[in-house]
Amino acid sequence: MEALRIIKIYKDCFFARLMFAEDETIKLNGTLSEDWCIGDQVTCTCGKLYYDAERQRREADMLTIEPYVRDLDEIMCYKPVIYLYPEEKTEVSVELSLTDGPLTCTYPAYEEGWKVTALPDGTLTDAKGQTYNYLYWEGEADFEYDFSEGFCIKGDETAAFLEEALTSLGLNRREANEFIVYWLPMMEQNPYNISSFQTET
Repeated sequence: MEALRIIKIYKDCFFARLMFAEDETIKLNGTLSEDWCIGDQVTCTCGKLYYDAERQRREADMLTIEPYVRDLDEIMCYKPVIYLYPEEKTEVSVELSLTDGPLTCTYPAYEEGWKVTALPDGTLTDAKGQTYNYLYWEGEADFEYDFSEGFCIKGDETAAFLEEALTSLGLNRREANEFIVYWLPMMEQNPYNISSFQTET
């Protein structure tokens, strides 16, 4: 069962993106009820999963579908991503030093580190020829966060706040978009959110 975001709906199938790998699309065969809309975050159980090499996407038969609900755990690091922008095409090895706890999710798979070819525009390519926008990981960590300074934002003002704040922090439009589409669904339904950018941590 994977966390997905619906991006297209047809009569007998729909397309979704993996929420933790926005550049990967999957086609799911099956009819959705009118309860589901483009942009909904869902989890699905699937059967007959296979890879369509010509279209470079996975396909599967949808068996069940449910809303995606995520309870945030205080000890987890969610969606820290690593962007690489070398001045010229470069073979890069990246290793993480997360000493407080285990990695719980990585993409591409973290096998004693990542080895990719990085281009100046940020495109990363692994040994299999698969491309990525960034290196993704999640893990458990016993960090101490400091919320003595930050921002208290109404849930329905989250998108506008993040667009301005992330620009001020130096993220480009693509990076800000990837940040917002991950966090916005977990924040905009709350009455208020407290946000603090933990630079050193």
